[in-house]
Amino acid sequence: PIKEKAAVVENLPDTITQTRQSYDSTAAAKQLGAFAMYAKGTKELYTIENDLIKLTLSSKGGRPYSVELKKYKTFSRKPVILFNGDSTKFGLTFYEEQNRLISTNDLFFKAPDSLPHNATVHADSITMRLQVADNRYIEFQYTLKPGSYMVDFSMNLKGMNNIGTRDPNIL
Repeated sequence: PIKEKAAVVENLPDTITQTRQSYDSTAAAKQLGAFAMYAKGTKELYTIENDLIKLTLSSKGGRPYSVELKKYKTFSRKPVILFNGDSTKFGLTFYEEQNRLISTNDLFFKAPDSLPHNATVHADSITMRLQVADNRYIEFQYTLKPGSYMVDFSMNLKGMNNIGTRDPNIL
């Protein structure tokens, strides 16, 4: 009997973890609706660069993660990094069906490939997409051109006509 009780106690943490994960996914589904599947993920970094800058994008939020100026060095001969890490905020916050508050900063986007993109000869771009359904997505596209410090940005909202501001009649 003592060994059986010990076995039950040893398996208890797994049961707690599984229950917590089940509760977390249920809570995420209630809070995020169709976007719940993007609430969890692994942060992946993607790069696009030209002869002047190196832009790193994060799958979490589909946003710029860091920018390095390639032709400049600091006093200690290190690369000049304009910003790096999670210190920046960039994204959309909106209400969706049933007044669900959605923030793209907290969701994991997908890119079509993980290859480094090089815009030293021709313009190149990376598209970060949050695919909610076949014909429903949020897309951020970042484009670099050779010899330019400017990053072109475009946003495409397809099938997202039900997003908007909060309905004041629902508390």
